Amino acid sequence: MMNNRIFAGFCITIIIIVIQGCPKKPPPPTPNQWPKKKVETVVEDFEDYTGVLTEFNYIEETVESSPNAKSVTKITSNNEKDLVIRDPDHHPNSDLVIYTEYRTDEDGSRGTNSTIWNKNPTANARVKVTEGSFSNKEAVFNGDGKAIVFSSARSNVNEGIWRIKSDGLGGILKLTEFGTSRLMHPTIGKDDQVAFHALDPRYKADSDADDDEIRPFIWLMEADGSVPTQLRYGQKPNFSPDGSTIAFTRMDEITERSQMFTMTTNGGRITQLSFNTDYDITDPAWHPNGEYITYASNEGNTDDTDSLGKSNDYNIWIMEVDATNKTQLTTNKSYDDQPVFSPDGDYIYFRSNRGGFWNIWRFEPIF
Repeated sequence: MMNNRIFAGFCITIIIIVIQGCPKKPPPPTPNQWPKKKVETVVEDFEDYTGVLTEFNYIEETVESSPNAKSVTKITSNNEKDLVIRDPDHHPNSDLVIYTEYRTDEDGSRGTNSTIWNKNPTANARVKVTEGSFSNKEAVFNGDGKAIVFSSARSNVNEGIWRIKSDGLGGILKLTEFGTSRLMHPTIGKDDQVAFHALDPRYKADSDADDDEIRPFIWLMEADGSVPTQLRYGQKPNFSPDGSTIAFTRMDEITERSQMFTMTTNGGRITQLSFNTDYDITDPAWHPNGEYITYASNEGNTDDTDSLGKSNDYNIWIMEVDATNKTQLTTNKSYDDQPVFSPDGDYIYFRSNRGGFWNIWRFEPIF
């Protein structure tokens, strides 16, 4: 009996020693404990208004840690610092994506030439849609996907709105040109109506304002460029899927922050969706079911701010059309903007400089 007790005590002692001697496995790190990646600065010609040079931050890490962005994939393969890729749009009934590509000058400003391309997201090949030494940008597909409408300075120092077949084959048609105005960011509605914003030096916030304080105005016209009609002060219009509503942004003159609005297609009933005082909103785009709007924002990001306290760390967000249930989708500390849904709503395509180079990316949103 005594020997059994001694043996049992000996075994217990050995177990205690083994347990105490084993190193404890550390708990998994929280997101704030992950090592910070190297953040650098690049310069690009940001054309919200008149092309003022803006510094953008990027992070070398390309992995997205957000639980609301699944299967994040790079669609284009740019690895050149002076090459900028932007303006993604998805074909309405195929896998094609179009985008703009241009090179920056030595001072970081936008070059005079830019080209529109299309490609299948799962293929390496791509097709050049526009030719020539012109500024071609901000292309969007029409309703059946057989044509694109885009902004181009092909016949004037200022941009007009043009149309060409989406495969680049066939003639190019000038829809409208306002002479002294820059016509930018076209969007196409259900009946192929075209909305865009115009920058006219005659429209300033006040008479003493500088040229970079020109107020943009949203216009509407028919598919052939006829009946151009001025709607509202604002920029970056985007049609709802049923063509009845336009989402857009404009600067709040008091807070100097970009807010989001919607209005009926005729410029009537206007609804303000955001009332932000310490961040900005840009690039609204509709979910195919018309119940959500995705957009880019620097909400919640306070690092690396400019002289106005505005952060250059933009991410992709989504909210319901009544401005409820806002959800941040991407969190990578680079510049993510210009989101657009695929026609089935399964993917969001966007541009980002994560990894140090501008490219088009996509992910499956979870919201």
